[in-house]
Amino acid sequence: MKDENFYQKIKAIGWFQIIGGIVGLAFMVQLIAQLSTINGSEFLIVLTGLGLFSFSVYAGSLMVKKGNEKRAIILSIVNQSLQIFQFKILGFGLTYSTLLSFTIGYKPPEIEFHFDAFMLFSGTILSGDEFFIFINIIPVLICGVLLSLLDHLNSDIPEIDALEEVKSMNENLTNRL
Repeated sequence: MKDENFYQKIKAIGWFQIIGGIVGLAFMVQLIAQLSTINGSEFLIVLTGLGLFSFSVYAGSLMVKKGNEKRAIILSIVNQSLQIFQFKILGFGLTYSTLLSFTIGYKPPEIEFHFDAFMLFSGTILSGDEFFIFINIIPVLICGVLLSLLDHLNSDIPEIDALEEVKSMNENLTNRL
């Protein structure tokens, strides 16, 4: 049975995603305004940022509405999973995080820790030879909460034992004859 604590967690994560997505969209609009011209790779990066932050707002808005919790949780898990790994390898990279980011990772020659508030987005295509890989702990924790909420939601759905159902139907049929 879904209790008030269940809905509080759902709404908190939903608002976290909505606020982070709106701040990210505002950042992207400001970035677009500062660009005098946009080449193909810059356009792809801006489009990716707009898409990711829009998806965060969408997933968050589903979380704050009652009625379709399973879909909302699954989309939020996807949204949070996209924020776990941040990397740049061989000129290609993606760093995406909404609202909060606490990362642990490797940037040669050392292991680094970073905490960022509000949002973080960067995309690179064929840009330099820098290498780094980070794991964002915040979405890992949020995914853990979301998976427990999904498990709680799934445990509320009664399971149908197919074999027992067939036996019951067979007994009913036998009793009629």
